[in-house]
Amino acid sequence: MAAAIQPEKILKDLSALWVNLGREAEGGNVLRACAMTLIVITGDAEGDAVGETVAKLMREHPSRLVMLRVKPGGEPLLSERVVAQCWMPFGGRQQICCEQVEITAAESVLEDVPAVVRALEAPDLPVVIWTRVPGLLHSAECAPLLDLADKVIVDSAGWPHTRDKVRAIRNGLRTRLVADLEWTRLTRWRQTLAQEFDNPAYLSRLGEIEWAIVEYDGEFVPLRALYLAGWLRQALGERVAITLRGLGQASPPRLHTVTLSGGAMSYRMNVDATRAAEMRICDQHSAHPLMPQLDEYELMREELGITGRDAIFEASLAFAEEHGQ
Repeated sequence: MAAAIQPEKILKDLSALWVNLGREAEGGNVLRACAMTLIVITGDAEGDAVGETVAKLMREHPSRLVMLRVKPGGEPLLSERVVAQCWMPFGGRQQICCEQVEITAAESVLEDVPAVVRALEAPDLPVVIWTRVPGLLHSAECAPLLDLADKVIVDSAGWPHTRDKVRAIRNGLRTRLVADLEWTRLTRWRQTLAQEFDNPAYLSRLGEIEWAIVEYDGEFVPLRALYLAGWLRQALGERVAITLRGLGQASPPRLHTVTLSGGAMSYRMNVDATRAAEMRICDQHSAHPLMPQLDEYELMREELGITGRDAIFEASLAFAEEHGQ
């Protein structure tokens, strides 16, 4: 059996950590910052890369961080340690610190983790879970852990069998906020499309559009393409026919083109493999700077700043479930 983790010991270690930080800092000048409890669930082999991302996130979204590393296999294992994330703001003289609890658990003892994490939550602050472990949303063993969260963040990039995964996300929305970083990656796409139709001349002709085509490369429809199609359904209404079309091969699948047409109105945006974007609206053509490929830090920074429900995302999610594979 794995040795049980005692939450009381972790809390005692956290108290000792702050005492030591105060002693080590010049003049005891340490600011303790915390706006939420952030629980990051990751595979054991990914810990270092995720740690770098989280260290940057702490500066904008200071949290009590619980890093849960899940090891495969049935060999019982449950261990923990306490560390601090500290930085000195540019030009400042006061060190800012957040506390970090690292827990390593084998899959066979994940059922023991929720009770530990519940005791570690920062009082009266929201709890956000970011899971990088595929399948966790529809794992019965992990349901008690997810039940701790006010918001769960997943990343569906590369998920096949889309309909099952989308259904799991939608089921999660019944009791909490659920966000998908694949939707967050569409922010720049949606902004670019919306900005083109800020032009009154084009906006007045929006009603002429009769169909929309979303094109992608890959062996299955990427959820990002389904999300964009769902967003277009919300923007253009039921009268517009929306088609998803696979063209070439790519691994992982990628979204690359959206086309709107009808009457005398036509619009096409293409983003090639180098992230260069090209737009054509009616007879006007323009090349845009690179469409940014946001990394996990940038995606999570944006998502952690969203605290309420996103009705447009939820409607796009429903569309994705209806039309996914």
